[in-house]
Amino acid sequence: MKLQCEVEVINRMLPTYGMRNRGKGARAVLSIGRHLDKITKLNSIYLMICTLKDKAGSKYKLKENIEQFFTRFVEDGKATVRLKEPAVDVCLSKADANNLKTFLSAARLAHRGSDTDALPLSALTAARSRDVEKPKSKMAITSKKDYPLTSNFPYSLDQLQVSYCKLSRVDMRMLTLKKLRKLDLSNNHIKKLPATIGDLTCLAELILHNNHLESFSVALCLSTLQKSLQHLDLSQNRLHGLPAQFCNLRELVHLKLDDNQLVRLPFRIGRLSKLRFLSAARNQLPYLPSEFRKLSLDSLDLFGNPFTQPNPLDHTIQLKFPLTLLEMAARATVNHSLAMTSHPAPSLCGSARDKAELFRERYTILQQRTHRHELFTPPVIGSAPEEGRNKFQLKTVDALLGSTAKLGDVIVLGMVTQLKEGKFYLEDPSGTVQLNLSKAISFTFHSGLYTEACFVLAEGWYEDTVFHVNAFGFPPTEPSSTTRAYYGDINFFGGPSSTSVKSSAKLKHLEEENEDAMFVFVSDVWLDSVEVMEKIHTMFSGYSAMPPTCFIFCGNFSSAPYGRNQIKSLKESLKALADVICEYPNIHKSSRFVFVPGPEDPGPSTILPRPPLAEHITEEFRQKVPFSVFTTNPCRIQYCTQEIVVFREDLVNKMCRNCVRFPSSNLDIPNHFVKTVLSQGHLTPLPLYVSPVYWAYDYSLRIYPVPDVIVFADKCDPFNIANTDCMCINPGSFPRSGFTFKVYYPSNRTVEDR
Repeated sequence: MKLQCEVEVINRMLPTYGMRNRGKGARAVLSIGRHLDKITKLNSIYLMICTLKDKAGSKYKLKENIEQFFTRFVEDGKATVRLKEPAVDVCLSKADANNLKTFLSAARLAHRGSDTDALPLSALTAARSRDVEKPKSKMAITSKKDYPLTSNFPYSLDQLQVSYCKLSRVDMRMLTLKKLRKLDLSNNHIKKLPATIGDLTCLAELILHNNHLESFSVALCLSTLQKSLQHLDLSQNRLHGLPAQFCNLRELVHLKLDDNQLVRLPFRIGRLSKLRFLSAARNQLPYLPSEFRKLSLDSLDLFGNPFTQPNPLDHTIQLKFPLTLLEMAARATVNHSLAMTSHPAPSLCGSARDKAELFRERYTILQQRTHRHELFTPPVIGSAPEEGRNKFQLKTVDALLGSTAKLGDVIVLGMVTQLKEGKFYLEDPSGTVQLNLSKAISFTFHSGLYTEACFVLAEGWYEDTVFHVNAFGFPPTEPSSTTRAYYGDINFFGGPSSTSVKSSAKLKHLEEENEDAMFVFVSDVWLDSVEVMEKIHTMFSGYSAMPPTCFIFCGNFSSAPYGRNQIKSLKESLKALADVICEYPNIHKSSRFVFVPGPEDPGPSTILPRPPLAEHITEEFRQKVPFSVFTTNPCRIQYCTQEIVVFREDLVNKMCRNCVRFPSSNLDIPNHFVKTVLSQGHLTPLPLYVSPVYWAYDYSLRIYPVPDVIVFADKCDPFNIANTDCMCINPGSFPRSGFTFKVYYPSNRTVEDR
């Protein structure tokens, strides 16, 4: 009985000695057979594991020596056999599921010692190199003398290149490689392709550059290549045309047809909806088929064709000549809503990786910021000794766990978590350590709201796997100017530009020159309240002579929670607000209106970031007030060089309720709140079960570098607090705070209470 798979043998005793296992499996052959026990002189059944480094193999007795089988993922080719002596776990992976089940059944019988005569035992002999070597996945043959005539191609290949071998036909042995994803037969003499190429169900890339092909088989167009082929290179052949069925290859993304004798393209080429790169230069094309206009191409090369019309493209494409590469890229970005970065587009249903990256990236930002602070930067070589005494050094959790002795006076940056009921832990990317907060008396908690899932600098000593905390503090804040000194003109804030406009002297001049510019922030605009609408009427009346640059109205837009009739009521309320705005022509013409949804407004859920109000609700309002924007929560506004973040969430109460320890100076909660948010570099430094976030969109809640203005539209009392060159504003609830609101003047960066 033999089994080929990947094996990792984990010694369960190593952690007790402060050591770790290698954590990586190796290709191995497992055998179950009889072996003479040198002590008992009996023929017992053993499990032998042979790897490339240990071909002779390691033997483990099976009879009454298996503590447990772990077979939950056996259908995925994974299982673990826990042995009693020695205390090891044999972890199996990447095995054939059926073979693995049979092997585990045999091991179970050997453990019981029953029906051993019926077991298909193997001879416990050393493994051959080819049995334990990692399966070969790539192979390149670029000369005829290297071509295998007497041996087969490795069955495990997924990429095969056979070039410059003067092949006149495709070797049928290649067509048995069922895992093949890329087949490169360029620079040969192949005249015809066999239909059996279509049996390669995984084939995604087929390169036939510089051969003698005169046609492309219809059978290939109707084969399984329809679902797999993405890249096809037929350049430098003798093709006169392609069959109509060629357009069944709808997964094609790259198609190269250069240097053939093509007189036409398939008339249904518009069906290749995924095609992005098409090259058909130096052919005999007199025209393009009418369906060509349906293609959504990123790259097109038709150079050297004798087109009979001055413009081979239909006029409806509106392609103007000449176009620079920058113009083409800009059009493609706008027309197809292409991503601004190389990262994959985020998804609402994020993966586990997105959740891990969410916390890892928050940690990385704060770690970098802390290391840049003067207290944590190492002293300059040759400086005075007393300078080094005033510096601190950050430790990682891993550094604590790896120590068997007591460590005193250490500082660790990590996230506060409660992995067990009533027990707090400090977590960073290297591990977790239990905290003892009994020594952290009142004066050792520096100002701020310390909640679960916030990152802290914990100071104390480590002993017996417990970190005894003397003091908690937040990572130091950093002005935007300091951050940008390290990163230059990178645009962190968002928008179409890859560079920040912070350094624009022209915009800075316009910003300072326009002293009349002002932003009005109002929260909890209950449009269904008669009293609120009267106060808005009064507000517009007062500003009609000098209209503000922008009104930012934050939800909730209804006084009652979201219910069955709220959508209809909200549409009517918005229509009434539009009528009020139209009564003041100066405001209607000059001011912009931004609407930020609240937590109880109609929407898919309370998860952040929240999408805008649905278009069918706001359609009539937008028709009457064209200078209006219904945006997300939070939203970002760029005014000249200033960056403004608006966030509508009742966050202060949530953070107070979830504090690990409530601050003693409870009269100064706004200052504690502002310091916490800026120190964390994030708008919601709370556990995900308290303030859920779409994992892949967590970046939209980060405030790094610190913006110029953050508007916390919270229902708690209004406040204006300047911290780290950032103006933090809370207009308060409009109907609950006596109809007060805030006005911000960008030219001199001041805030007025109204």
